[in-house]
Amino acid sequence: AAKRGFFGRPWGSTLEYAVFNKLNYVTLKPNYLSTGRYTPINLHRAKTQAKEFNDLGLTLYYGFMNMTMDVAWPLCWNVNLARMIEDAKTWASCGVGIYYPYDDARYWESTTWTEEDRASGLKPSDTDAKFIAKLYKAVKAEYPDFKMQFCPPFYWGPNAGHPYPDNREKYLKSIAEHLPKEIDVIWTGERVGSHTKHQRDCLWFAGLIGRKPSLFQNKT
Repeated sequence: AAKRGFFGRPWGSTLEYAVFNKLNYVTLKPNYLSTGRYTPINLHRAKTQAKEFNDLGLTLYYGFMNMTMDVAWPLCWNVNLARMIEDAKTWASCGVGIYYPYDDARYWESTTWTEEDRASGLKPSDTDAKFIAKLYKAVKAEYPDFKMQFCPPFYWGPNAGHPYPDNREKYLKSIAEHLPKEIDVIWTGERVGSHTKHQRDCLWFAGLIGRKPSLFQNKT
């Protein structure tokens, strides 16, 4: 089935807006669990909010920035995978899916591409899809309704250049090879803020990632 949704901040009439516009999912960047403070009140708020969305047939995603972009541990540490799985299961127990972003910050040496990962000799094109697949499958085994969205660092193309020290085609092909097909992958068009999305560019991206992308319009 076609998916229509938006990414942003919640407001008082979010549900009414979503239903009126025939959306079936909403992704919230600020959320009750994004600080990693799993207090009883935050868990209650998340469960209550998810139930309101799910009761109306909408899927609710929370942004996982606190684990992927704001502060990131080395992917080469097994403890980091275990830590993410534990947190993701907490979110899944509340009835929410996860929006897993690596977009612009993935190759920042000060935060997300750590010294340990760089010293391993592996680049994100070697590691990311495999890592996220392990995370997803571990949570899915316990919570069958769990869903994920993924924004890779290469979320545009093919004509726009990029500053990253990695191979774009290799990275996108690793998604097709390793990432479960049911995980949505974000694409914004030829550029980050494309006003027009050409079919030829979409086919190029879809052919590399092995699925239809989720179109993201982040400028009007």
